[in-house]
Amino acid sequence: MPSKQNLVFIRASQVFILIIVAFCVITTYYIQLRTSFSINNSKAKISVIHDEEGAVTIREEGFIEVNANTFVYSAYWDDRLGPNNSFVRVIGTAPRNSQDLISIVCLVYVKSSSNNGTEVRTTYITITDNHGRQNAGTFFLCHWPADQPPPKQVALRDSRTLQESTRLTVRVRNHINLTKIKDKLGLCVRPFFGYVKSLSELQEFIAVYYMLGVSQFTFYKYELDDRIEKMLYALQKKGISIELLPWNLPTRLFRTTWAGGQYVSIEDCIYRNMYDVNYVAVVDVDEFIFPRNHSTLQAMISSIANENWGSLIFRNAFFCTSKPSDQQTLNSTLPFRTMTYLQHQKNIWPAKKRSKVIVQPTKTIICGIHYVFEHFNNSKEIVISPSVAILHHYRHSVFCRGTLVTDKTALRFKIDLLKCAKRLFQ
Repeated sequence: MPSKQNLVFIRASQVFILIIVAFCVITTYYIQLRTSFSINNSKAKISVIHDEEGAVTIREEGFIEVNANTFVYSAYWDDRLGPNNSFVRVIGTAPRNSQDLISIVCLVYVKSSSNNGTEVRTTYITITDNHGRQNAGTFFLCHWPADQPPPKQVALRDSRTLQESTRLTVRVRNHINLTKIKDKLGLCVRPFFGYVKSLSELQEFIAVYYMLGVSQFTFYKYELDDRIEKMLYALQKKGISIELLPWNLPTRLFRTTWAGGQYVSIEDCIYRNMYDVNYVAVVDVDEFIFPRNHSTLQAMISSIANENWGSLIFRNAFFCTSKPSDQQTLNSTLPFRTMTYLQHQKNIWPAKKRSKVIVQPTKTIICGIHYVFEHFNNSKEIVISPSVAILHHYRHSVFCRGTLVTDKTALRFKIDLLKCAKRLFQ
């Protein structure tokens, strides 16, 4: 029979173990709750805006609900088609079923302090490349005469239930900006949702494109490692123009919309940067457009003779990351893919298959992932010759099959990239 002293020790040990177990359970639950709230169920940023007309609560950034299956993200004034065809272009995700779409109507607010919106003619455009998903990227066009001041805000209402969304601020882009800037290049990346896990790879991505002439980066955050987020904020403090926007699309719609709403982010990024930059590159973080004969992307663009181009298509080449081609990387602390893996599949993919684009936002109406679906004012797409530039796309395994060829184009930028990386991250 255990002594009294042993019993006390055993009881104390049991209590201690129970406390540890309870602490672990509570900590795990807190982390899961915090993650679920901050990533999947984060609310749109709301603020009270004061102006000469009074104060009104509006939404700044993030998705807002119109009905259970329709969420909208942003709204832009678009008068490029002339005074008889101007509208507020609302960007979001909605069911592909036309019966669901025709029930949505626009309410515009000419004054921020107005309590009642004006219902206007509403049409919609569904982006057809939806991979069979239930929801698709969608434009709602809230028609408004160009000879009237653009609305300050817009809301969408489901006429079947009379459910009305929170108001969106209508972003009115300043056309004059384009006369003040020259060869300014922005860059758009699809929402971060777990595929970006390496801090060094995103550092490489930013350093390469910054070196090549990009001055405005637009990212969307659904899920992102804290270290990476801190790195982006540190770059902002250094004066690098980076927008990290919330991507609070509900989980169920994230799954029923292709690539987590990638088309919505592309359209938002194009219209967000319109009149602020001359060109926008639409790429992923493992894709790099390396000019073969120029030091920057702007210099390459300037060499294109056709003045009526709206988009440039860069053909894709998969660079194999399974076997390093050059072990002498830039620096032991910066083992960049672009300087290490120099072999790609011999066959370069045709245009519009895995390709990526640089567009002129003012000449773009609907931009796809691999090419522009609709240009403005009969602008043209130009397929860039591989002798000018190709899309370096870094993948492994299956993309290393077949004949590989060595391509040292990226090594042209080795010294400049090292200097740029040290400037940004040291």
